[in-house]
Amino acid sequence: MQLKITAESGSVTDIVTLTELKKYLRIDHDVEDDLLTEELVNAVRLVEEHCSISLLAKTVEIIYQGTLDFWLPYGYVDVSSIAGVDESSNSVTYEVLGEEFPRLIHYGGTYENYTLTYDTTVYMGTVPSDIKLAIKMICYDSYHRRGRDSNKLIAPDLSQQAFTMLQKHVHNWF
Repeated sequence: MQLKITAESGSVTDIVTLTELKKYLRIDHDVEDDLLTEELVNAVRLVEEHCSISLLAKTVEIIYQGTLDFWLPYGYVDVSSIAGVDESSNSVTYEVLGEEFPRLIHYGGTYENYTLTYDTTVYMGTVPSDIKLAIKMICYDSYHRRGRDSNKLIAPDLSQQAFTMLQKHVHNWF
């Protein structure tokens, strides 16, 4: 299965602003703003992948081989936007079970290259404060261990605390 984001709306600084992150990290200069923005991008992607949620609205494309029966990643999914075609570009019918984190089922056999596209909206409408805090914690950890051996973390439990905090938001899609 191949998954790619073909379009994305918004910016990671719509989730956690650079000012918020700098305040959390107790940084009062602008010298590392580019680095901090990069840390934000990485932290948001990490949270989205770990939880299989969408923190920014996006269009997702999945190329799938085999029987179609799986949960769609990156909820909240706009169910009305789901479209699928087979390897001959013929439209494929499927059953959608659920709404925000739907499962797709096709009872008509297997495919070599089934392409599915859909749009997502922001998880829970507005990113919850515990997810924002987890993003800041991940940024803190990666900022303070930059340029060092990744096995020697300054705060070894910090990322683990962030991931523990995120567990209630995890949605497995396979």
